[in-house]
Amino acid sequence: MKGILVLAVVAALSAGLVPVAADDYLGDFTCPPEGPTWGSYIPEQQGFNYSIYVGVAYPTGLLKNEGRFLIGMDWYGPSDFPFNANSAVGVSMEWSQLQTDRGRDFDWIPVLANWRQYFKWGAARPFVTLGAGVIVTDIAAHYVGWIDGINFGWTGGIGLSLSNTIYLQGRFIGGKNPSDSGVVAVDFGYRF
Repeated sequence: MKGILVLAVVAALSAGLVPVAADDYLGDFTCPPEGPTWGSYIPEQQGFNYSIYVGVAYPTGLLKNEGRFLIGMDWYGPSDFPFNANSAVGVSMEWSQLQTDRGRDFDWIPVLANWRQYFKWGAARPFVTLGAGVIVTDIAAHYVGWIDGINFGWTGGIGLSLSNTIYLQGRFIGGKNPSDSGVVAVDFGYRF
């Protein structure tokens, strides 16, 4: 009788009728009713399109090299471009108050169009992000290639989705002269 009970529990777990603790912890990488396709595991295909994130912005080059608070938000939607259903496109905006090497604080606001490609790594989903857009500043810093107002900006980074809602990412955000005005950002994000 014990053997039949054990067999029934194993069959129920295998069929997914009983939730497994790892799925509850890593949260929400569940397959939609149409079946377990790899693309269905990315958060954007399951309705987690918006996120807010906080982190540290660390300027490099000619800006004052100290960590500063960073806050941002973004929206991503699923995309089949360019490789498969495991990518997303979106737009991001963030803010930090940086400082010139001469001691003047200024607002730094990158607004970027992004492409994100997800990969499978166990229950987590690593991703790569590339983007381009503008960096809005309220300072003219010609020595780093910025004019007062709107400047060219780009980004490249890597991240790790721990669930559909929680992720970590590290990025480099540069402009016209990235070696003079680049920023390394490390973020903790929440999708909804």
